[in-house]
Amino acid sequence: PRQLACSWRSVQSCAQMPTDEEEDADRIDALRSALELPFYLYEGPSFDDGLWFEACSRGLRGERIEEDQYSGEHYWLAQLRRHRWRVAQPSAALLFVVPLYLNAALQPSVKGASCNGTHFQVLLDATAAAVAATEQYARHDGADHVIVSNSWKLTQTPPEQAPWSKVGQLPNELFRRTFRNAIVGHMESHGVAKPPSSAFWRCSVVSPYVANYDEAAAAHRRPPASKERDVSFYFQGGANNRGTRGYAFRQAALPQLQDLPAAHISAFSLPGKPAACGGAVSTNCRAGRSSGAFRSLMARSRFNLVLRGDSPSSRRLYDGVAAGALSVLISDELWSVGLPFPCLIPVAEGGEGV
Repeated sequence: PRQLACSWRSVQSCAQMPTDEEEDADRIDALRSALELPFYLYEGPSFDDGLWFEACSRGLRGERIEEDQYSGEHYWLAQLRRHRWRVAQPSAALLFVVPLYLNAALQPSVKGASCNGTHFQVLLDATAAAVAATEQYARHDGADHVIVSNSWKLTQTPPEQAPWSKVGQLPNELFRRTFRNAIVGHMESHGVAKPPSSAFWRCSVVSPYVANYDEAAAAHRRPPASKERDVSFYFQGGANNRGTRGYAFRQAALPQLQDLPAAHISAFSLPGKPAACGGAVSTNCRAGRSSGAFRSLMARSRFNLVLRGDSPSSRRLYDGVAAGALSVLISDELWSVGLPFPCLIPVAEGGEGV
């Protein structure tokens, strides 16, 4: 279709921008204003309107579900529901968005069931069946259908997917087969997944994590060199003996970073007997999962150390952006599999990579 061809030419033009920064900015603005990609958002009794799971789900650490780092779906769908490109009829659309709140559905807090007690897989399969029965799905075998879910649990199958379920687990082959050709907004490109985590979809678009951010503090307005930023380098996170490459990397990296001047390098679940963190700026210490303390220290920091964890990407990149700290990216593969919208967001200009 002509509209799709125009959209594709826009993407190609973006990839072939000249190097002059002012001309780049002007052309990007022009492309954004001209771009139009009509989409249809499924709705009806077979589709989650945000009430199936989000109303009763909590994040992994007990936070509100929309504050969980994998809840990008909450914000994506809220924006898409009111987006100017949304159309009322499938015949007018080029893309088809399937509303699913999979991070909420796969949290231990809901114990495998929706807010009204229905098994989560029964609801997901009903959504899949309703989509598969449509004319637009049959046209391209679902290749123009979009799901947004940052949850790493999406890639798994029973019994690993929901071992905490109090209503048992059901096979998810129907759901995976239906959306095998879909475009999925995920925290990383699907090529990273390894068994038993196996991405089943055709194409990934990297979707940002949800930042641990205090909007009222407006820390992003503080320049990196301001006096209020009295912490030079900041890292707080897990570094336990879970046996993954990323956490072994953190254990090796932390001792080398502890002597950075005015830095705060802390971790929880460290092996051995590390000292507890003090109330002021401190190094080589053990800290717990305190979101308040994390936000406060990130707001005081000039540089945000983004050390890879279980996978190449980390929420800390987005924490740093939200708090106005400059990010130092210490992660292999991040540039190829874990950064969103590389055509429009010049991450390399706002951070440093190692």
